[in-house]
This record gives sequence, C-alpha cells and structure tokens, in this order.
Amino acid sequence: MEQPIALFPIKLSNAEIRIAKTEELPQVFEMGFDEWGEGKTLPEHIQACYESKKYRKGIRYVLVNQNKQIVSSLMCYEYQLNSGQKIIGIGTVCTKMNERKKGYAGLLLNGVTETYIALNNYSSFVLFSDINPAYYEKFGFHPLPMELQKYSKSVFMIKCTAEFYSKIVEDLLQTEIAYF
Repeated sequence: MEQPIALFPIKLSNAEIRIAKTEELPQVFEMGFDEWGEGKTLPEHIQACYESKKYRKGIRYVLVNQNKQIVSSLMCYEYQLNSGQKIIGIGTVCTKMNERKKGYAGLLLNGVTETYIALNNYSSFVLFSDINPAYYEKFGFHPLPMELQKYSKSVFMIKCTAEFYSKIVEDLLQTEIAYF
C-alpha cells in the first residue's frame, strides 16, 4: 500500500474535490466517528486516526460544498498487484452526519475515480463495503467473487472495465490485500 498519484483540485459545478489540509483533519476524522469510533471517545478516536500508519500511506480527499464546508471525504491507496498492475483502493468513505443522504459521498467517489481514469493514471478501483453494497453498485462497483471475500462484515468490491475484470480478479487472487 502506497500513496497514489495526487489529483489536482477538481472543480465541479457546485463543489470542489481536493486533498484535505492538515488543519482540517480533526473535522474529517470526526465524520467517521460513529462508524469507526469503536467505543472510544471522540478525542481518542481523533488521536487514533492521527497515529494510524494506514492513514499516512494514503491520500485523503475531501468534497467541499458551495458554502466552502467540508461535507465528505475518502482515502485513496495505491496497490501493486503481483502482475505489476497498479490499482486504487478506496477506504474510509464518510460524510458529516447532518449532510448525509444528499449525494455528497457519491459525488466525491465518482469525481475521484472518473478523474483518475480520465488522466490515464489508474483504471481499476477496489473497496471494502461496510454498508449495503447496493450503494456502491450505483457508482459502478461490483462484488468480487466469493473466493476473494475474506471479511464477514465487509464486501470486497471492484470498479473496472469489463476488459480488465478477469485479469484483475486473477491478480487479486495472487495478491494479499487486507482490509483498508
């Protein structure tokens, strides 16, 4: 797991996608507290996020709405498969509690994946869905075969073109990718 190529800010009609600034991290970490706080207090959760080796290996993108407020975020990691193919792992997709169900996470997810594809940087993306996988299916992700499903509480999913699917699945069977 490494940092992928960083995207420049992506201007959308009513929002912007960019890399999170250091001073914004506490509010970004708070977005995922209800899902990943795991019995910690909010300050303990934020401290654990700062200390996470995993978080330091990725790039955290945020979606800033028309009011210049951060409303959603996600992490991108680069994985090199045994074949040499590089893919993006997407993790920690979350939205502020009072901004959920407004389409922000989907806008962020599509913006990041479609920009990486358009720039010819990456063409395949994986994620572990901790929610109903139907949500991610709306954005072109599909559950991987059962032999790649290793976590009972998460569904391992992929977004790629049909022409790459079989090769990526074969590569994923040969490459150990742990929950991220």
